[in-house]
Amino acid sequence: MVERDELLAEAVATIVDHLDQVSPWRRDALCREYPDLDWHGRFTELERAVCARCTVRADCLGVGLADETLRRSGGLWGGLDVRERARFVRAGLGPDDVIAGRTPPPGRARTPAKKPKAKRVACDECGGLLPPGRVGLCCGCQTSAAA
Repeated sequence: MVERDELLAEAVATIVDHLDQVSPWRRDALCREYPDLDWHGRFTELERAVCARCTVRADCLGVGLADETLRRSGGLWGGLDVRERARFVRAGLGPDDVIAGRTPPPGRARTPAKKPKAKRVACDECGGLLPPGRVGLCCGCQTSAAA
């Protein structure tokens, strides 16, 4: 088990090194100084505060907004979670807008579609209104007709 953990740690280190070469801004990311915080789960104000102080926040958010996989996955990128990033993308706003404090317009409240009311029809015998979906005679007419 120890050997497996060591191999996994080595693989993660290799991936991180590769990412640092591809995205040099990652070396300056403030979140790297806080490895014990939960960057891919439920975020608290603490994680968001770290992002707000980060000098490479715009670069981080740019990746989080541009990369389709990251945009749809969890994780805090540039201080925004997955739902917040989706709102910014739908509104056509980018990292500079976020840093400048611009926000997307509030989403429209989704109301369930109303079912059309069923028409009430008249009883064939007495003309009284039947409940929706019922056709033919009302209960009173059926009883008197059967008698």
